[in-house]
Amino acid sequence: MPQLPGTFSMSPRRRLALSGLAVVLGVYIAVALWTQIVVNPRFVSDVDIYLRAGQQALQAQNAYQPFEIGKSFVYPPPALLIFAPLSTWPGEAAKTVWAVVNVAAYMAALYCLWRAIKPTRRRAGLGLWAALLLFTPFLESVTVGQVNGLVLLGLAVFALGVVEPRWQWLGDVGLAAASLIKISPVILLALPVTRRDWARCARVGLAAALFSAASLLFGLQPWRDFIEILPLLFRGYPDKINQAIPPSVQWLWPELNVDWLGTALTLAFLLTWIGVLLLKRSTRSPRVVLSLGVATLTISSSLIWFHHLTFLAFPVVSGLTSQVKLTRALTALGFGLVHVDRLVEGKLSLPPLASIAGYLLIYSAALVSVWRVEAATFNHYRS
Repeated sequence: MPQLPGTFSMSPRRRLALSGLAVVLGVYIAVALWTQIVVNPRFVSDVDIYLRAGQQALQAQNAYQPFEIGKSFVYPPPALLIFAPLSTWPGEAAKTVWAVVNVAAYMAALYCLWRAIKPTRRRAGLGLWAALLLFTPFLESVTVGQVNGLVLLGLAVFALGVVEPRWQWLGDVGLAAASLIKISPVILLALPVTRRDWARCARVGLAAALFSAASLLFGLQPWRDFIEILPLLFRGYPDKINQAIPPSVQWLWPELNVDWLGTALTLAFLLTWIGVLLLKRSTRSPRVVLSLGVATLTISSSLIWFHHLTFLAFPVVSGLTSQVKLTRALTALGFGLVHVDRLVEGKLSLPPLASIAGYLLIYSAALVSVWRVEAATFNHYRS
């Protein structure tokens, strides 16, 4: 049939592609809404733990006892500088303010990541931001009042400071702050160490020292109390709701002793990260290497709650905007698997196999990106 003037024609292949994209988006949004409405209201608000700890700090009481993983305050004393003032607000007002701060910090983190990564595939930007704002680990983080938005902002600002020298002071302060909340971000300090960037190391150390000194407003006792519970934090959590690999292995094969597996995996991830940094060619693309570093700090812990996977926004932005097709494909698949994990767990009563497969794919995508981008850079310099 001849095409009428002014009408728009579309090839069958393009029509099929757009239809498939519409289905994927529909499923993605439906899973996000289902998780937020059905799953997330079941969780206890973590902000109650933080506000109670803040009140105890102001009253010179032990903010870490009675200690129980998942129900107790576990962050270093500088984090009390946030929650002690917040605890003086009425309960609901404090929770609302904290939720707004968390969302704002997350959005600022995405903006900083976009600037730091400088993606060449910019057309996907708006859709990627929308997908990350509906990312189920982020929705859980906001619902339960977790600190992940602030921590991700510290990581993103650090990445921006590495890429753009005018932001290096702010970035180094961001890494220090993130490390004094979650501890694990300290592994990113390996980047300036292996590059012998001692000035950056000094700035991060100075910022950390100032934050730690400020926490002495509560006295030395909170530090003693935190050091007392510190060894317990590395024991993990045996239940299958732990997103780390060993509890799921234990659930699948109860006869196995997996106590050694968590330590082995942590060492393997960390040694891989250090090994990448020690390759001279890998230091020429800090954005790509930092993406691998954030993936490493996210999945190398023996205790991973689902909301911790919010940090994967960093390697997801990097991976989905990469010029390497394999990196984009692995990242997209991993991102989708993490997103639907709560649905899979809830309907099939399984351990978090979907999110484990997802974050391993995202980690693999970051490794591929490091290898392919660095190899291309190396060949360019050699020629």
